[in-house]
Amino acid sequence: MSEKRLPRTTPEEAGVESAAIGRMLDGFLEKGVGVHGIMLLRYGKVFAEGWYAPYRPDLTHMLFSLSKSFTSTAIGFAVQEGLLSIEDRVVDFFPEKLSCRPCENMEKMRVKHLLTMNTGHSVAPQHMLGELNKDWVKIFLESYVDCEPGTIFTYNTCATYMLSAILTKLTGQTVDEYLAPRLFEPLGIQGWYFEKCPMGNATGGYGLNVHLEDLAKFGQFYLNRGMWEEKQLLDPAWIDAATAKQTDNQNHGETPDWKQGYGYQFWRCQPEGVYRGDGAFGQYCIVLPKQDMVIVMNEGTGWLQDPLDVLWETILPAVHEKPLPPDPSAYSTLCKRLKELSICPVQGKEAVTASAEYSGITYALSQNPAGIASVRFDFSKTNPTFTMELCDMPPFTRGIGRRSCTLPLGYGCFKEGKGCFEKQECGSFTFFYEQCASSMAWKDEKTLCMRLVWNTTPFIDDVTVSFDEQGIVLNWERNYSMDPNKAFQVFGRHM
Repeated sequence: MSEKRLPRTTPEEAGVESAAIGRMLDGFLEKGVGVHGIMLLRYGKVFAEGWYAPYRPDLTHMLFSLSKSFTSTAIGFAVQEGLLSIEDRVVDFFPEKLSCRPCENMEKMRVKHLLTMNTGHSVAPQHMLGELNKDWVKIFLESYVDCEPGTIFTYNTCATYMLSAILTKLTGQTVDEYLAPRLFEPLGIQGWYFEKCPMGNATGGYGLNVHLEDLAKFGQFYLNRGMWEEKQLLDPAWIDAATAKQTDNQNHGETPDWKQGYGYQFWRCQPEGVYRGDGAFGQYCIVLPKQDMVIVMNEGTGWLQDPLDVLWETILPAVHEKPLPPDPSAYSTLCKRLKELSICPVQGKEAVTASAEYSGITYALSQNPAGIASVRFDFSKTNPTFTMELCDMPPFTRGIGRRSCTLPLGYGCFKEGKGCFEKQECGSFTFFYEQCASSMAWKDEKTLCMRLVWNTTPFIDDVTVSFDEQGIVLNWERNYSMDPNKAFQVFGRHM
């Protein structure tokens, strides 16, 4: 976690009612919003923060498409340094990638169209992001662009990737390497990680992992219009342009906060003047200039409008122009509640007589979307564990070979452990083994329940294992996923 912590204050000193934050938490609960971490700032000071254990402030979290706002910022620095213009043609950066003349609309595409998701694609060429051994830049340049750039908004992660590729072509550095001395180091952002494409470019439109407090600094940096510690790092004109409505996006989806206009990889929001960067499953960096506020959240949520609705309904009405009188009772109640936030571990029996029969046995599994080749349980009283071995399994072959991971299991509580896989894709189901908190309990003599919280990600897996003399039946369900295989059943036999 960053050593440069933001200053702290109380809600009342920030002009916000402590009770309103409690109402916010109630609203999340009522709507089923799976918040993992939240931080609220005003006047540059944190006035409320909380993590739902086993999520913690010292762990980074995946940002998904919120990464786009960082890539856009890198382009802003590059423009400031005269390395490119937003009017530059995209094809002119990569003449060596063109085996033939691109289509007419591709030739018309400019950097500004990448920034605003106005590339002219009525359907984004997202398939290229799944190509593990191909040149994504070449695939993009050879894609057919059916509309004139600037005439249609189509959410397009590939466009952001191209911004990343352009920056690397100009500087020889990935987005995060380029941002390090210009943004990360001045703000005290540490421990970030940005995923890379097969060609070594940062993925750009997704893949950045940072601490929640560092995300709050990023939001404050934008609220300050590019200034940090009395030093102007980025031209305020770029900040203003990036966060303004550059294009209409009324054609995008059904939710109101996704129809308020789009800037340079930033979304406009319903409340006047408010804008945000956001990512899948509820990763938010929300900037409220009129209120002098920043709100950041990590979540595992399916309906992304819900958390925003809760904020607009509970927090905005509770913001006052001046500090409020201290409210020790409400503040004490709030602090206690924030400290006790948690995700419920599996509940049930701590142990059953039959567990000894199943301990230490390796079960070979049938083909499954996760590519889990085998599992093994150790039901020792002192240190129960769950071991998985992954391998390439047809039709999903990603060249990962065989890898194993052993996770400690807590009886009715979470135990934390680390796997050895880092980030690996196997089939269409993605496992993240950097950090996991696991719990277990017995439903009955032959049924084990586990909850695996991958607490640097939004993902939580609930696993039910049914044992019998022949083997096991394993039912696996993930809270949220971008693929259809978030739930599957697999059979296992004694090896």
